[in-house]
Amino acid sequence: MLTQLIEDTRRALEASLAAPPFVHLASALHRRHRDDACEHILASITTSNGLQSRLKAIEDEVFADMPERVPGSFERLLLMRQQLKALPQIAPLPVSEDVKRLFCEEFQYVATPPRGAVFDAAETGRHSGVEQQLRNEHGLARVVVTHQCNIADFRTGVDLHVDDLAEDFVNAAEIII
Repeated sequence: MLTQLIEDTRRALEASLAAPPFVHLASALHRRHRDDACEHILASITTSNGLQSRLKAIEDEVFADMPERVPGSFERLLLMRQQLKALPQIAPLPVSEDVKRLFCEEFQYVATPPRGAVFDAAETGRHSGVEQQLRNEHGLARVVVTHQCNIADFRTGVDLHVDDLAEDFVNAAEIII
């Protein structure tokens, strides 16, 4: 069952990434040679190190090429890319199947969010829509937060950028759902 869920999650992420808005956004990011910069920033971003402004500058630069700016699409693109990379690391995690299932559900939530979900980083503190109903401290729906400060992996609470996902999971301080 877990294998099928992981495969379904992979397909959901790939389908979302293949949608025209994300393809155009990824293309604009690539044209401006900003893929590596985003990867580097995501690997170390927190709420206190000032990297959000660098990521926002890249977002503004990329959207300068595009006719329409869909709120949250930049954040979703970056999240889905990281989630797709982390997906193969879920099965071998030394945690219960329920935790692995939650990871997949979280990833699928980003790939196919319900109507009204907000992924715009500028909106996360305003507690709108689904986020307000769930009363999460950061205003993000169904969020799992490590030390309530790591934005790069705000959907999972695990640093998806490290080689040893299991070690990071074990070190995660707090899970809020």
